[in-house]
Amino acid sequence: MADGELIITWSEALQPGERTYLTPLTEDQAEAAIEALVPAAVADAIANDATIIDAAENAVADALTTAGGIGTEQVKGKAITTAKLKFADTGKNLLDPKAITQGVTLSSNGGTIASALLSVSGYIPVTPGQQITMSCTDSANLGPRSHAFYTPALGFISWADNPTYATVTVTVPAGAAFLRCAYRLTSIPSAQVEVGGAKTPFEPFFMLLPTARITPENLGPGSIGATSLAQGAVTAGKTSFLVPGKNLFDPAQSVAGVYVSEATGTLVALAGFVTSAHIPVTEGVAYSFSPSRKIAWYNAAGTFLLGSNHVDESNPHTVTAPAGATTVRFSYRNSATAQAEVGAPTAWEAYRLTMPALALTAAQTGQASGAVTLTRTGTALAIASTLADGSGLVINADTDGSANGGFNFVSTTHNGATIHANTDDIAPIRTTTATVGANHGWTCIGRYTVTGHGKTTADLGSQWTDGTRTYVLIMIDGDNLTVGGSYTTNGDGSTYTAAVNPTGDLTHVSGATDTAAIPIASRVAGAQLYPSIKDVAVAVTVDGTPAGEGTQGGLSVQVRESYDILDYAALHDWAIAHVGQDWRDNLAAIEGIVRVSNVYEFQPAGRCLVATTLQAIRQTALGACGVTQAVALTAGSGQTVTRYLPGVKTKSGVDLSEPTDLDGWATTLIYEPADYDDADMPPIRCVDWINAGGAKVVGFALGILPKLDGDDPARAALPAGWEVRSTKKSYPTAVGPAALAPGDTLSVEAYRTYLSPPPAGLSAADQITDGQATWIHADRHTAGTTAVPAGDVGAPVTVTRTQGATTTDTHVTAAGVHVSGVGTTTLTI
Repeated sequence: MADGELIITWSEALQPGERTYLTPLTEDQAEAAIEALVPAAVADAIANDATIIDAAENAVADALTTAGGIGTEQVKGKAITTAKLKFADTGKNLLDPKAITQGVTLSSNGGTIASALLSVSGYIPVTPGQQITMSCTDSANLGPRSHAFYTPALGFISWADNPTYATVTVTVPAGAAFLRCAYRLTSIPSAQVEVGGAKTPFEPFFMLLPTARITPENLGPGSIGATSLAQGAVTAGKTSFLVPGKNLFDPAQSVAGVYVSEATGTLVALAGFVTSAHIPVTEGVAYSFSPSRKIAWYNAAGTFLLGSNHVDESNPHTVTAPAGATTVRFSYRNSATAQAEVGAPTAWEAYRLTMPALALTAAQTGQASGAVTLTRTGTALAIASTLADGSGLVINADTDGSANGGFNFVSTTHNGATIHANTDDIAPIRTTTATVGANHGWTCIGRYTVTGHGKTTADLGSQWTDGTRTYVLIMIDGDNLTVGGSYTTNGDGSTYTAAVNPTGDLTHVSGATDTAAIPIASRVAGAQLYPSIKDVAVAVTVDGTPAGEGTQGGLSVQVRESYDILDYAALHDWAIAHVGQDWRDNLAAIEGIVRVSNVYEFQPAGRCLVATTLQAIRQTALGACGVTQAVALTAGSGQTVTRYLPGVKTKSGVDLSEPTDLDGWATTLIYEPADYDDADMPPIRCVDWINAGGAKVVGFALGILPKLDGDDPARAALPAGWEVRSTKKSYPTAVGPAALAPGDTLSVEAYRTYLSPPPAGLSAADQITDGQATWIHADRHTAGTTAVPAGDVGAPVTVTRTQGATTTDTHVTAAGVHVSGVGTTTLTI
């Protein structure tokens, strides 16, 4: 202690159990305080040589703990912070925007220095060992510029800079009681500081009064009006008339990049995982989660009860809610069709809210604004909607229309005229052996026309040779004999089959009844082996309800399809092992190699979301695959078709980033990373327009959504991103090449949408909703600003991707979202 200085402390001055410290007093100041506050008994004690420090401490403590000891006049302005209150708490977001200091930033010693663009938070209470995450939903600045920790007495501990404004997660150091952080002023409205190891959806700062009791009498009748409710404040769970459909999992409320721990119920950061929000459950009831890796149960107070970890995460898991459980959270990876439901697992349907008490006829529903109407006749589907300009569109499809017996597009009409003859717009997969699935069969075969050959079913599975390679007779169809070649097994266990090109007539090796040679002189060109798939399942629903015959209306029509690609090696081996039997009659005995799951969701205004998951059944060497593809639009009399592919450079003398007339097109262009305007941004969409007299009539956009396994980083690493063939057909590459082990999955979302002419200044604007967000793509080939219609006024807008064009709107305006510049942009709402 310095000479002439006296430290006075006291216990339990403000709240029982606390200890508060005064600033140092001089001896004269201490004597004055004692003279004013100390009772005579204490003064006598001091006179009897009692320690002045103890006497002062006890005296001041007695004075302050006496009722009324500290009055309003003794409390400095704004001295009582939330941390001093025992009856109040904060919400998830600990950053109070009203407590910031503008025009300063944190210095490296924990103080503040002038900075016109920045601001510094107040002192935020923290606890040593806690993980704290600092973030921001402002797309330009995703985190704080810096942060610092302080002791209970506000002594400086440490400081850290963050020049990239990344989201920051830190562990509170020993001895720290407070945190301050610096954000850009423009970021403060959406800045968040929270306890936990991962960023979660933004929540505004607010105060809680846990012990306060608010009754209807306190509020008074009608005291909460429409203007008192924040936009979106009333969620479905707060109503008595909105009930989730079969799928209880709302993707819009999920958290990406974290999983829920089955041991603690807390969220743990790990890329690739998605975790649901709390889903209401009833104890003792069984629930299925498809797919799921982690499941955690909680009681009404939000306390974790127990959890489970499921290694076979690609499969559904059915678990009974334990005693006391009121909510559940589950985590999964690599799925565009996650589902939580009561009872045993069933076919996926999109999350939706229903109003059981609302009775509408099918005709009324079909006539609703923005609705989709399905007319089903056997396997034929006619899906009708209205484009933004009021023109009528009908997408014709067939649930048994593909060459393999699966779903297929047939044609599309616009105001009654065919604009798309698209019977090959469903996408196969590619392996190192062949392109198979969808409309494709195995091409690794040879088919020969041999009139009067004499061979019968008894000869199926027999083996033949050209003297170099062995072949198996796998199909007899009239005068046509089909043989398949032998295969090789790669080091990773995948198989490869070379094309069948025998050097001479095939002579008998074993197994045949008719051993006459198979001449190869009359080969059938382009022959394919069908079926190349098995276990085909197709289901059609309207707003989640199975669709029967006739006409039904709703907000979406969904076609869900799944099938297994046959393993050629398994087919080859089965045929040899079962001479005299037709493999087509024994598909159940032949293994698959990849399971394909497709969901086609037809939305209002000619839109279709395509969600595809590929799951390896056996070791697979996957080639480049798209999940959708499209032929060019069909021009009518006096019309032309133009196409452009945003974000690519001139290639082979063709600048396809500009609208290009397809009349006479005879070029195949494969766009590789060197052909992209930005190597990190592969092309994600292609746009066609039918034009008449220089004006747009109707358009079509085909694209990959930059998310899941089709996000920009993954696709930028592929050898090629898009192919436009001499046939005018457009092929995006979504995934591959890739080596898939059994159980591995790849999930991609794509879309196909028809377009009405856009507002002046735009080359095209399209949108699609995927259950988590509405994606808007807009292109400009001339400078200016144009509003793109965008739905809910006031909804937040995020610029997900920009190449020249962009928006400064942070929320949807009454006019939509204003897009400026020359180029293309992708927004999410």
